[in-house]
Order: sequence, then structure tokens, then C-alpha cells
Amino acid sequence: MRLFTQVHPNPKTVQIRVLELRLHPENTPLKIRLRRYLKSIGPNASILAGMWPLLLIILLGTALRFFHLGAQSLWYDEAFSLASADRLSLGQLLTNQGGDIHPPLYYLLLRVWIRVIGINDFTTRMISLWAGVLTIPLIYVTGRKLFDHPTGLWAALFFAVFPFHIYFAQEARMYTLLTLLTILSLWLFLQAIEGGRPLVWAAYWLCLVFGVYTHYFFAFVILVYYLYLILNWRKYRHLWLSMIITGGLLIPVFLTQAVIVLQKFATVLAPSYWLGRPHPLAFFTTLYFFVVSYTVPIWLNPIGLFILLAILVVGLYEQLRMRGRDSYLSHRLLLVLGAFLPIVIVLIISQFKPIFLERTLISCTPFLVLLLADRVRTSRWHSPIPYLSLVLAIVVVISLYRYYFDPTTRKPPLREAAQQVAASFRPEDMVLHTSVGSFLPFLFYEPPSEHYLLWGDPDPHLPASAYEAFGGRIVSREIIDGQRRLWLVVMLDHSTEYQLDQVRWFDDRCELTEGEDVSGIFIRLYNCTGD
Repeated sequence: MRLFTQVHPNPKTVQIRVLELRLHPENTPLKIRLRRYLKSIGPNASILAGMWPLLLIILLGTALRFFHLGAQSLWYDEAFSLASADRLSLGQLLTNQGGDIHPPLYYLLLRVWIRVIGINDFTTRMISLWAGVLTIPLIYVTGRKLFDHPTGLWAALFFAVFPFHIYFAQEARMYTLLTLLTILSLWLFLQAIEGGRPLVWAAYWLCLVFGVYTHYFFAFVILVYYLYLILNWRKYRHLWLSMIITGGLLIPVFLTQAVIVLQKFATVLAPSYWLGRPHPLAFFTTLYFFVVSYTVPIWLNPIGLFILLAILVVGLYEQLRMRGRDSYLSHRLLLVLGAFLPIVIVLIISQFKPIFLERTLISCTPFLVLLLADRVRTSRWHSPIPYLSLVLAIVVVISLYRYYFDPTTRKPPLREAAQQVAASFRPEDMVLHTSVGSFLPFLFYEPPSEHYLLWGDPDPHLPASAYEAFGGRIVSREIIDGQRRLWLVVMLDHSTEYQLDQVRWFDDRCELTEGEDVSGIFIRLYNCTGD
């Protein structure tokens, strides 16, 4: 019986053929008929059939990233992104007058986005969300290129559901864009070293430029590529001229940011910078957080950490046992370098001057996800890896549930605090903040249009000029002279003693007429005239 026509998958010749299938419903099961049909299509049948699982994985990852996207308030880091993109001029943004330590590409994209779409808790995070979604098919095609189709599917599934990536896909920061550029650069790097044409090398170079202009730690990704070629110099010695040209062309592009980089590193190296020295187990806990994020119950963390490390160690042992040392001079060596080397380098530097923060190393995660997918895909049922992976999957589900539904894992409810002030605000009122943690997000919520930051924090995040550039006003306590009603917003996120001192100072000089505690954000209304 003639059913339909089919385009033959042979890329050299396109021909139309008619599939003649003789169906015998009474004795031919549907499964056998489907197998015959896939066989008739040709060698690409398994890949074509595998696109349905990939599509479902992409839909799952998209749904998890959209779910509760605008449910949580903007917090300081996200408000800083908005302030940089919205309140600074283009010249101020390119010269980093906002005082950030990151390059400007993400802020430029966010600037264009909010000019078109507007600002609210939902739409502001859409760049991060779509960058996270696009990474899912990219990590699939990279996994398929490195290994095979099933490994690509496993990698896509892991990336789609790992809470760490969902968390940052719902945050208005540059980290998912950095991840997207990392996996794109990896795919282009593989294309280039396998005989890529000049157009591929040009796309690879452009991706590196975007990566460096997104986060300076992208330089570690570039270092991984060069180190991999050095370790395989006999195999790839014919590519060194291309790699040298590619790296050399990065230098003039980066020179525009060189002075700013030196200035910002001077800020990071200052004794007052807020990062502390990492703990001895930071290497292992970082790998763990890359998978399960920060929302796992404390009592479960040791178990989850042990499970993840066991998967990695057992997987390494099984790989070496099955295929020998030479297998790790293959592309798996590239994944090992990308997953672990940047963490090691930053940890070593941080022993002298702390610069370590897990999220800044998010570019390691595509390499780690591909390694885990390879281990799960190639392990046998007599191996402990499938059972360890099942336990780790339970930890991931618990983390996801707590991220979405447990109020103790949520960001500070600054939106609700701003609404609390707006509900009773009068035009003559003043809103004064003791912490930049509440001051900056309040700029993007309900009226009043002007907010005041009480200056005097012994450990300020940024100089006063940066906050003034964002449209805020820096004041001292003496501003209360002649002020009848004053709202004091206290968020004890840092410099706790300093902030409590300010509360006591206002309590002594003004009459407290109203006080609210919005989940740790204290709102106090004073009458400072004595009436």
C-alpha cells in the first residue's frame, strides 16, 4: 500500500522515492513496522528518531527556567545590572563608571533589551533565560561531536535540569551568557582543529572576543584550548600558526579594556575587598554546587558531595581500565582540563589574594556536564555509576523543589518591602537606606522616585560616586533636620553593627511611629520633628 513520498537522506543526490510498505495488521506489530520504516530511511534513522527526546529535553529545560521566573524580587546584583544598563550613559558604561569589575557586553545587551521591553522582575531576566535555553541544544551537538548521539542527549538533559543553571537562568546577570559562549567556543574549537575553514576560525575568534567581553575569567577557557594543543602537539602541530594568529588578533581588541582591567584588579586586590580566602574543600564543593546549586538541605550536602565525587573517581578508573591511558589524551583530556583547571588556578591565586567565587567559574560547567554524560553513557549496569547517578538525581530533585517552593531559599523580598513603603508613603516623606543591598533594588520599584543612601558604611561595596551615577543620593544623618516623616530601611546583609548603630541613633532622636519586619528587611517610620 502506497503511503507517502520521502526525500532520500543521501546529501550528494536528492531523489524522490516511494515507500512501498505492505502492512498486515493481523500479524505485524506496530513496533516491527516502525523498525522497518526507520531502517528504510537510511543510516541517519537513529539520529532522526533521537530528535524527539532532544526536543522534549529542550521543552523541559525551557519550562523549568520560565517557572516562577518573576516570583522573586530583584536583589543587589540584579539591581546593579539594571542600574548599569539603564542609568549610565553609553560612554559611562563602556568606561565602567559604575564601578563594576566585569566587562560591558552583557550590560550592553541588557540596555537594548530593556529599552525595547521595559523593566520588571520577569522581562529583565529574559536574556539570561534564553541564553540558558540555547545552551541545551548546543551542549547536545557538542556531546554528539565528542562522543555520540546518546551522550549528547545525556549532556542536554543534565544541563536542562541541574539547579545551578536554572538558578542563574533566572537571574539578571552575565553568567548564563558566559556559559553559552563557552560551549559555543568549545564546539567551534573542535570544528577548527578538525580542519575548519577560515570562516570557522573567524567565528571561533569572534566567540572568544564576546567571551572575554562578557567575563574576564573566560581567559581561562582560552588557556584550556592552548594547553590542550600543547599536550597534543604532535597531532595538532600544523594548527599552531592558526592558533597564534587567532590569539594575536585578540590582543588589539582587548586593549580597549586593558586599562579598566588593571584598575578593577587593583580594586579586587585591595584589602577591603569583600571576598575571603576559600576553605580547603572548596575545589570539591565547587564541583558539587555546579550540579545541585545552593538549595540542598545542609544535612544532605555531605551525602551528595560523596556521590558526585564517587561518580567522577569511579568513572576515571573505569575509563583508564577499559581503554588505557591513551584515552585521556583524546578529547576527554580537553574536558578534564576545562572542568578542573580554572578552579585550581583561581584557588591557588586565592591563597595569596582571594578572588574565588563559584559563580565566576561557571564556564567550567559545560566541560563537567559533558564528562558526567560520558561516564553515565558508557557505564555498564554492573558498574556502581548508574546507581550513584540515581541517588544524585534524587538530590537534584530535592534541590529544585526547595528552590521553587521553600521560602528559606528565596532572595530577599525587596519588592514586598518597597510595596510596604509605597502603601503609606506621602509626597513629603523621605526614604533612607542604611545598606546598598536595599538602596539599589528600591530604585526600580514603587515610588518615591528618589531614595537616599546613608553614607558611612565602614566597608562600602563601591565609592559614593558610583551610586550617584545610578541616580541615587548620598546623605549623612544630619539630613533629618526639618524632616517630619522619615522611612528608614534596614537590611542586615553586611556591616551589621554599623547599621544597628544607625537604628539606635534614629531611635534616640526621632519618634518611632511604625515598624515592620518583611522577612528580615526592617522598615521603620519616624517622626523627626517632635510634633
